Amino acid sequence: MLAPIGRGLSCVAANSAALALLDSDPVGRTVETALAGDCRSAVARTAEALADGAARTAGIAVTDRQGSKRLASVKIVPMGSYVGWYLSPAATEPSDSPAALRERAELAEARFRALLENSPELIVVYDRTGRVTAANRNWLDAMGFEAVDEVLGLDAEGLRQKGSASIDHEAAGFRSRDDWWADWSDRRQKDMTEGTVLPLNDGRRIRSRSYGTDMGERLFASSDISETERNRQRMGEAVEAIGQAFAQFDADGRLSVWNSRMADLAPGIDLAEGLHYSDVAHAIGEASVTMRDRNGALLKGEDLVKRVAEAGWRFEFELVAETGRTLRVQEDVTRDGGRVLIGHDITALKGHQLALEYRVEDLGRARREAEHHAARATAMADLLQVEKERAETANRSKSQFLANMSHELRTPLNAIIGFSEIIKNQTFGPVGHERYRNYADDIHASGHHLLSLINDVLDMAKIEAGKYEPTLTANAVDDLVQEVRRMVKGRITEAGLNLTVDMPPAGLVSVFDRRAIKQVLINLLANAIRFTDAGGEITIRAAAVNGGCRLEVEDTGVGIPADHIERLLQPFEQLSSMTSGGQEGTGLGLSLSKALVEAHGGTLVIDSEVGRGTVVRILLPPGTPSPSW
Repeated sequence: MLAPIGRGLSCVAANSAALALLDSDPVGRTVETALAGDCRSAVARTAEALADGAARTAGIAVTDRQGSKRLASVKIVPMGSYVGWYLSPAATEPSDSPAALRERAELAEARFRALLENSPELIVVYDRTGRVTAANRNWLDAMGFEAVDEVLGLDAEGLRQKGSASIDHEAAGFRSRDDWWADWSDRRQKDMTEGTVLPLNDGRRIRSRSYGTDMGERLFASSDISETERNRQRMGEAVEAIGQAFAQFDADGRLSVWNSRMADLAPGIDLAEGLHYSDVAHAIGEASVTMRDRNGALLKGEDLVKRVAEAGWRFEFELVAETGRTLRVQEDVTRDGGRVLIGHDITALKGHQLALEYRVEDLGRARREAEHHAARATAMADLLQVEKERAETANRSKSQFLANMSHELRTPLNAIIGFSEIIKNQTFGPVGHERYRNYADDIHASGHHLLSLINDVLDMAKIEAGKYEPTLTANAVDDLVQEVRRMVKGRITEAGLNLTVDMPPAGLVSVFDRRAIKQVLINLLANAIRFTDAGGEITIRAAAVNGGCRLEVEDTGVGIPADHIERLLQPFEQLSSMTSGGQEGTGLGLSLSKALVEAHGGTLVIDSEVGRGTVVRILLPPGTPSPSW
C-alpha cells in the first residue's frame, strides 16, 4: 500500500508475499529506495492512475534477498488517497493457465479486501450498472447498515429505501433525507460528486472522490476532513482578526488564504480560492489612485506581476486607494515559493506626518512673527511702564482727592445741618415768619441728603480700592431691625405704606459690621418705599441659616424686569421711568449694598416680577468678631 508524498510514493504497508520478493522491508521508505530497481515506468503509471482513477499495470525490476535482480508485474489500483501495488513475479507457467489466473484472482481479491477494511476512508464500489459490489466498515456505519451483505447488489433506490444514512441533510441544504438521496443519486449518475463535502450527524465532514476502472466500475472514497476544516476555520478567524489586509498565495501563485480587508484593497475582483496572483495584483493596481515603491517610483499592477520574487527578500510599496486611505503593502516570499501580501493602513500616520510638516512650517512662520513682535514688545514694555506710573499717580491723586473731599465737604455740611437744626427747633427763640422755619426744615433735610450721598460715594470708592474692612461684632438682629424700622417709620407713614417685621421667636445673634448692614437695610427699604404705591406692603424678615443670618426686604411695588436686574446692581444705574411719584435716587443704593454684603463674604440676590413686587435676600455667613485694640 502506497501513499503519495509530494512527487513521490511512500510505502505504508506490505504483506508477506511482497516481502518475499524484496530484499528488505519497504514500509516507511519511498518505492525508489525500497525496490532497489528500475520503477520509473510504474511510478509514472501510478500518477496517471491517481489522476483519472483507473487501474493500470506496469513492469518493474526488483532485487530479492539473495541480491538477484528479477522482473515483476505490478497492478496499480487507486483507493481513495492511497494506491495499491499488487506485485507478482514473472509467471513460471503460461499466463492463461486456469490455475495461475485463479491464484492471481484470489490473491488480488484478498489484498483488495484487506486494503478496503484497513483504509481510514469511507469506500464503496459500484459495478457498471450502478449496483454495490463492495463497501468497507466505515462506509456502512456512515450509511446506517450493519453488514455488507445488506447492500450488495443494491442500486441507489435500494440504498435509499433500506439505509438510514447519517447524513445531516439540513446542514447539506436539504429539507428531508429523501431530497438529499435524490440529489446525491442524480449527481452520482452524472459523475458530479468529485470533491463534494458531506456533513454527518455526528458533526464530522467528509469529502467524496470517485475513481473509475477499465471494467466500468466506480470506486467512491470519502475522507474525513473535519479536523482540516476546523483548522482552516481557525486559520480564517485568525487571519480575519489581524488588523491588516492579508492574502497568501501558494507556489503556483494561487490564492489560498485571505481576509475581508484584502477584499477592500482589491474591490474590483471577487476573491476566491485558486485565483491567480496576477489577477489580484492587477485589481489592486486598478483600484489605486497611485502606487509607489520605497524609492518613490510609480508602479502599476503589471509591475507587481513581472517582478521576480525571491525568498527572504521583502518588497514594499505604498498605495493611495480611491477611498482616500493610504496603505503600505509588504510582500514576502515563503520557502516553497509562495507569496504573502500584508497591507497596513497608514492613513493616520500619513496624516500625522503631513500635520507635522505643516506644523514645522507654521513654527517657522511663528518664529519670524515672534521676532517681529519682540521689537514691538520692547517698545510696548517701555510704554506700559510709563502708563503704569501715570496710573499710580492718578490713583494717588484720587485717594488724595477723596480725602480732601471728605474733609472739605463734610465740614461745611455739618455746620449747615447743625445751624439749620437750631433754627428749625427755634432753640434761641422764634424765627419770626413761619416760612423761615419751613425753609430751615428744607435746608436741614437737604444737608442730610447731601451728606448721605457723599458718604455713599466715599464708601464705594473705598470698596473699589480694596481699602474697606468691615468691623465684625456680635449683634442682636432684632435690635438692628427695630432700629431701622424706627428710622424709616416716618417715611413709611408719609408714603401710605404698611411695614411688617417677621422675626424668629427666639433672639437671633449674628456677627457682622453693624453700621454697614444697617446702611444696607436702610438702602433696601428706601428703594422699596420709592417703588411701591400707597397702600402697598413692605416686609422685613430675618432667620438663622447654617450658623449665619438671612435678611429679606420684600415689597409689593412695580417690580423689576429680569433683564434689568444685573444692570441695576452697577453704580449709578437706575430705572427712572418706574419711580413712584417721579422720585429719583442716586443710583448707588443697590450697588453699594451688594458691595458691603460681599465684603462680609455674603451674597445679595434680587428676585422680582413686574407688577407683583420685589424680594431682596441677603445671606451673611457665620463670622468671628474682629479683635479689639
